[in-house]
Amino acid sequence: GVQILLGRMCHLDDTWGLGVQILLGAVAFSVLILKRYCERPRRDLKIWLFDASKQAIAASLVHIFNVVFSDYLTGETTDHDPCTWYFMNVMLDSTLGLALIYGALRLVGWLVYRYDWNALRSGEYGQPPQVTIWLAQLGVYLGIALAEKLIVSALLIAPFWEQLGNIILAPMANFSQKFEAVFVMLIVPCVINAIWFWIVDNFLMRAETAKPRRRRINPFNMEMEEFEGDNEDDLLL
Repeated sequence: GVQILLGRMCHLDDTWGLGVQILLGAVAFSVLILKRYCERPRRDLKIWLFDASKQAIAASLVHIFNVVFSDYLTGETTDHDPCTWYFMNVMLDSTLGLALIYGALRLVGWLVYRYDWNALRSGEYGQPPQVTIWLAQLGVYLGIALAEKLIVSALLIAPFWEQLGNIILAPMANFSQKFEAVFVMLIVPCVINAIWFWIVDNFLMRAETAKPRRRRINPFNMEMEEFEGDNEDDLLL
């Protein structure tokens, strides 16, 4: 079997760890900038800032929670590595957590449609855009993100996750604790967050903006024309 290596400590809140976290935040947020640059049509700058800031604020709070939670679970003993807990947090967040957030946002979308809660229509902030509407939508998303984090954290209490994380990270911890910190705090989260931010931004942006541009035949002049939507029946018009 694989021997679990204990007695290693990877500090996530020292100068090195804090520097890596700041860099991670900058890289992750740049994904949203790139996404807006690639958009057709491109969102208005203020609308994009409202959309992106919801993710940025939620991600910052979740990131802090991950660090605090890993330190809380490991305590003062050197028999546990907070990097292991943070790594498993990130991995579960990017799989189960993403599915939970998607389901919750779909549920909120249905409730908004059912009860006509216009202020909570994600990505719509009024004309002109209003901060109060953005705050309401931010509160909803923060609640969803917190609920997802609590569910994932409850699962992580099981010893199985620590053992699995130790097995995965043991080679890196033996090589260099600094490299382990970079791998756990930068390499893995950077790749995963890039995908996460891109996908969740599609959930949070205005529905009409997210629809792809497609082509169909106009039956009146038999010419191809572009339209926005995802209904296959429209192709027959």
